[in-house]
Amino acid sequence: MAKQAIFVIVPGGKAETVIQAAESAGSSGGTIIHARGRGEVASSFLAIEVEPEREIVMIVAEEAEIAKISKAIYREMDLNIRGQGLLFVLPLARVEGLASLSAD
Repeated sequence: MAKQAIFVIVPGGKAETVIQAAESAGSSGGTIIHARGRGEVASSFLAIEVEPEREIVMIVAEEAEIAKISKAIYREMDLNIRGQGLLFVLPLARVEGLASLSAD
């Protein structure tokens, strides 16, 4: 079965909530990557712009599970509200090394 990757970009400190929402919908976990945002400047300190901390969560799942997992994350993280985060899904041509997902 085909696999896809869900990417969720959220403000720093919220990645664990994304993982919990995904697991409640059947995901076996994910990977958290720490990042910095370059959109709107969150604040400044002594005239120095402070870039907002972001976290990127990557979740690999079977194509049939993607909609359920994405919906759970969307609802839990309030992604319909500006600044709460971004979710997108990409197809994966090949996946190896994941014990919980059998290779095609």
